[in-house]
Amino acid sequence: MWRGSPKPKRAECAASGVLPRPEICWRGFAEGTVRTAALIEAQPAAALPQIAAAIAHGIAAYRRTDGFAVPVAAILGSGVRS
Repeated sequence: MWRGSPKPKRAECAASGVLPRPEICWRGFAEGTVRTAALIEAQPAAALPQIAAAIAHGIAAYRRTDGFAVPVAAILGSGVRS
């Protein structure tokens, strides 16, 4: 309950992170979150090169001279609970 305090605020944020190589994106998925890492780890070894190739293909559209400017989105919320 938000009694006596301003209504919580919500903001959508967009940015891009520059990755020098597609392998960095792969490592982010494989080592980033527990769920995604477990999902990748559960795949047959023969599927891993195909997954890595799909990631490289997916970020190819974001190529720049200094790497890949991969878009990142987040929703931030703030408020005071009483």
